[in-house]
Amino acid sequence: MVAPPGQGVAPRLRPWSADDLEVEMAGAGRIHDSQPDRQHHLDAALVQSPAQHEAGRMVQHDPDVDAWFDRYDNPQKELVLSVRDVMLAADPRVGECIKWQAPTFTYRGNIASFFPKAKKHVSLMFHTGAALPDPSGILDGDGATSRSLKVFDHEDLIEKTPAIHGLVRAWIEQRSD
Repeated sequence: MVAPPGQGVAPRLRPWSADDLEVEMAGAGRIHDSQPDRQHHLDAALVQSPAQHEAGRMVQHDPDVDAWFDRYDNPQKELVLSVRDVMLAADPRVGECIKWQAPTFTYRGNIASFFPKAKKHVSLMFHTGAALPDPSGILDGDGATSRSLKVFDHEDLIEKTPAIHGLVRAWIEQRSD
Protein backbone atom coordinates (compact mmCIF):
# COMPACT_ATOMS: atom_id res chain seq x y z
CA MET A 1 0.00 0.00 0.00
CA VAL A 2 1.28 3.44 -0.91
CA ALA A 3 0.89 6.34 1.49
CA PRO A 4 -0.49 9.65 0.21
CA PRO A 5 2.19 12.04 -1.05
CA GLY A 6 4.19 13.52 1.79
CA GLN A 7 2.89 11.04 4.37
CA GLY A 8 5.01 7.97 3.65
CA VAL A 9 8.57 7.13 4.42
CA ALA A 10 9.19 4.79 1.51
CA PRO A 11 9.25 5.99 -2.10
CA ARG A 12 6.29 5.06 -4.24
CA LEU A 13 7.08 2.39 -6.80
CA ARG A 14 4.84 2.33 -9.82
CA PRO A 15 5.25 -0.69 -12.09
CA TRP A 16 4.43 -0.10 -15.72
CA SER A 17 1.52 -2.13 -17.02
CA ALA A 18 -0.66 -2.17 -20.10
CA ASP A 19 -3.29 -0.21 -18.15
CA ASP A 20 -0.75 2.54 -17.46
CA LEU A 21 0.09 2.81 -21.13
CA GLU A 22 -3.21 3.84 -22.68
CA VAL A 23 -2.22 6.13 -25.47
CA GLU A 24 -4.49 8.99 -26.42
CA MET A 25 -3.94 9.14 -30.17
CA ALA A 26 -5.08 12.73 -30.48
CA GLY A 27 -2.80 13.73 -27.61
CA ALA A 28 0.50 13.16 -29.44
CA GLY A 29 1.55 10.28 -27.26
CA ARG A 30 -0.05 11.29 -23.96
CA ILE A 31 -0.30 8.49 -21.46
CA HIS A 32 -2.61 8.34 -18.51
CA ASP A 33 -1.24 7.26 -15.16
CA SER A 34 -3.35 4.75 -13.28
CA GLN A 35 -3.30 7.12 -10.29
CA PRO A 36 -6.67 8.90 -10.20
CA ASP A 37 -5.34 11.94 -8.30
CA ARG A 38 -2.96 13.11 -11.02
CA GLN A 39 -2.36 12.60 -14.72
CA HIS A 40 1.20 12.22 -15.93
CA HIS A 41 2.15 12.66 -19.54
CA LEU A 42 4.90 10.30 -20.49
CA ASP A 43 6.74 10.31 -23.75
CA ALA A 44 5.78 8.14 -26.69
CA ALA A 45 9.28 6.66 -26.74
CA LEU A 46 8.39 4.77 -23.58
CA VAL A 47 5.25 3.47 -25.25
CA GLN A 48 7.29 2.38 -28.25
CA SER A 49 9.58 0.36 -25.95
CA PRO A 50 7.16 -1.96 -24.13
CA ALA A 51 9.90 -4.52 -23.47
CA GLN A 52 11.34 -2.20 -20.85
CA HIS A 53 8.03 -2.17 -19.05
CA GLU A 54 7.39 -5.88 -19.47
CA ALA A 55 10.81 -6.53 -17.99
CA GLY A 56 9.52 -5.03 -14.75
CA ARG A 57 11.24 -1.63 -14.89
CA MET A 58 9.92 0.55 -12.12
CA VAL A 59 9.80 4.31 -11.96
CA GLN A 60 10.46 5.44 -8.43
CA HIS A 61 8.82 8.66 -7.22
CA ASP A 62 10.05 10.17 -3.99
CA PRO A 63 7.21 11.33 -1.66
CA ASP A 64 8.99 14.63 -0.94
CA VAL A 65 9.18 15.34 -4.67
CA ASP A 66 5.51 14.37 -5.09
CA ALA A 67 4.65 16.86 -2.32
CA TRP A 68 6.73 19.54 -4.05
CA PHE A 69 4.81 18.96 -7.29
CA ASP A 70 1.49 19.12 -5.43
CA ARG A 71 2.42 22.73 -4.51
CA TYR A 72 4.03 23.62 -7.85
CA ASP A 73 2.04 26.24 -9.75
CA ASN A 74 3.37 26.71 -13.26
CA PRO A 75 1.80 26.64 -16.74
CA GLN A 76 4.41 24.01 -17.72
CA LYS A 77 3.63 21.66 -14.79
CA GLU A 78 2.33 18.77 -16.93
CA LEU A 79 5.36 18.97 -19.21
CA VAL A 80 7.69 19.12 -16.19
CA LEU A 81 6.00 15.96 -14.87
CA SER A 82 6.59 14.28 -18.23
CA VAL A 83 10.28 15.24 -18.22
CA ARG A 84 10.49 13.89 -14.66
CA ASP A 85 9.21 10.51 -15.76
CA VAL A 86 11.52 10.43 -18.79
CA MET A 87 14.52 11.10 -16.54
CA LEU A 88 13.50 8.43 -14.02
CA ALA A 89 12.75 5.90 -16.76
CA ALA A 90 16.25 6.26 -18.25
CA ASP A 91 17.71 3.87 -15.68
CA PRO A 92 16.26 2.28 -12.53
CA ARG A 93 19.22 3.54 -10.49
CA VAL A 94 18.24 7.18 -11.01
CA GLY A 95 16.72 8.76 -7.92
CA GLU A 96 15.17 12.09 -7.17
CA CYS A 97 15.11 14.51 -4.28
CA ILE A 98 14.60 18.20 -3.56
CA LYS A 99 17.81 20.28 -3.64
CA TRP A 100 18.11 24.00 -4.20
CA GLN A 101 14.32 24.18 -3.81
CA ALA A 102 13.79 22.13 -6.97
CA PRO A 103 13.49 18.48 -8.05
CA THR A 104 16.95 17.05 -8.68
CA PHE A 105 17.86 13.73 -10.29
CA THR A 106 20.68 11.77 -8.70
CA TYR A 107 22.96 8.80 -9.06
CA ARG A 108 26.23 9.00 -7.13
CA GLY A 109 25.91 12.76 -7.38
CA ASN A 110 23.59 15.32 -8.92
CA ILE A 111 22.72 14.60 -12.54
CA ALA A 112 20.31 17.45 -13.26
CA SER A 113 17.87 19.85 -11.59
CA PHE A 114 14.78 21.61 -12.86
CA PHE A 115 14.73 25.39 -13.03
CA PRO A 116 11.18 25.70 -11.68
CA LYS A 117 10.62 29.37 -12.57
CA ALA A 118 10.75 28.85 -16.35
CA LYS A 119 7.25 29.50 -17.72
CA LYS A 120 7.66 29.24 -21.51
CA HIS A 121 9.48 25.89 -21.55
CA VAL A 122 10.89 23.28 -19.19
CA SER A 123 14.47 23.96 -18.21
CA LEU A 124 16.68 21.23 -16.80
CA MET A 125 20.27 21.99 -15.80
CA PHE A 126 22.75 19.14 -16.14
CA HIS A 127 25.24 20.06 -13.43
CA THR A 128 28.30 18.68 -15.22
CA GLY A 129 26.77 18.61 -18.68
CA ALA A 130 29.99 19.82 -20.29
CA ALA A 131 31.54 16.47 -19.40
CA LEU A 132 28.73 14.44 -20.97
CA PRO A 133 28.69 13.32 -24.60
CA ASP A 134 25.89 15.14 -26.42
CA PRO A 135 25.94 13.85 -30.01
CA SER A 136 22.38 15.07 -30.60
CA GLY A 137 23.26 18.60 -29.49
CA ILE A 138 20.27 18.99 -27.17
CA LEU A 139 22.23 20.77 -24.43
CA ASP A 140 22.73 24.52 -24.45
CA GLY A 141 25.66 26.43 -23.00
CA ASP A 142 29.38 26.83 -23.42
CA GLY A 143 30.59 27.20 -19.84
CA ALA A 144 33.20 25.00 -18.27
CA THR A 145 30.78 22.85 -16.26
CA SER A 146 27.00 22.94 -16.64
CA ARG A 147 24.66 22.69 -19.61
CA SER A 148 20.92 23.23 -19.87
CA LEU A 149 18.18 21.39 -21.67
CA LYS A 150 15.06 23.18 -22.86
CA VAL A 151 11.90 21.27 -23.70
CA PHE A 152 9.23 23.38 -25.38
CA ASP A 153 6.29 20.99 -25.70
CA HIS A 154 5.32 17.36 -25.62
CA GLU A 155 6.42 16.70 -29.21
CA ASP A 156 9.81 18.22 -28.42
CA LEU A 157 10.11 15.88 -25.44
CA ILE A 158 9.28 12.87 -27.60
CA GLU A 159 12.03 13.85 -30.05
CA LYS A 160 14.58 14.46 -27.29
CA THR A 161 13.82 11.41 -25.12
CA PRO A 162 16.44 9.09 -26.68
CA ALA A 163 19.11 11.78 -26.26
CA ILE A 164 18.00 12.48 -22.67
CA HIS A 165 18.27 8.79 -21.88
CA GLY A 166 21.72 8.78 -23.49
CA LEU A 167 22.87 11.65 -21.26
CA VAL A 168 21.63 9.91 -18.12
CA ARG A 169 23.24 6.62 -19.12
CA ALA A 170 26.52 8.40 -19.87
CA TRP A 171 26.41 9.99 -16.39
CA ILE A 172 25.84 6.57 -14.80
CA GLU A 173 28.59 4.95 -16.86
CA GLN A 174 31.06 7.66 -15.78
CA ARG A 175 30.26 6.99 -12.13
CA SER A 176 30.02 3.21 -12.24
CA ASP A 177 33.71 2.57 -12.84
